Amino acid sequence: MTASNDDVNSENESERRERFRIDDIAILEVAEVDIAQSIDKPAEYFFKPSPLFSLIREMRAIDTDNISVLRALGEQSNELAIYLAAINKKIDIIAKASAEAILGEDQKLQSIDLSEGGIGFVQNTKLNEDGFYALKIWFHRALIGISVYIRVVACSPTIDGGYHISASFHAIPEADVQVIARHIMQVQSEQQRLKKDKTDRPHG
Repeated sequence: MTASNDDVNSENESERRERFRIDDIAILEVAEVDIAQSIDKPAEYFFKPSPLFSLIREMRAIDTDNISVLRALGEQSNELAIYLAAINKKIDIIAKASAEAILGEDQKLQSIDLSEGGIGFVQNTKLNEDGFYALKIWFHRALIGISVYIRVVACSPTIDGGYHISASFHAIPEADVQVIARHIMQVQSEQQRLKKDKTDRPHG
């Protein structure tokens, strides 16, 4: 008996998503919603507006839009490329300092596991299995955040009284898919670099 194309494609997609999985830290906010509300409202609608969150998202969107332009300018003038990189670095430093304001008393960094298909995290309150929620994710180190819909796949008690949540992304916009994919690749690249540095470091 041979596997169907759908089975093979499903397996390949599952393997791909598992391969692109990382452990990271982030700030999370969760809001329960009715699935019908997701039809005409973005996930960010269910959270208190954050001017800083929106500002940094816009900054990252501008960077993404201008990647090809900056590359072309750099090919024409190395000095210009160095100057623009320095300006971007200054902006990143200012943004990093400003982003610290996001860490309020009720917004703590926590461990997550992330893939292109979903997210795992721990929280104090129980979420309903197969429940539908809006989730705001702030990748603190990368200075980027998204708001997405999730469906809870599993909710398991932890030894310290919390709950480990496994959730899949639901109807996630392509732009946010790209944000997650780029973030995963950047984290994996950094992990590989650190591993290589450790391996190359002389012993003794």
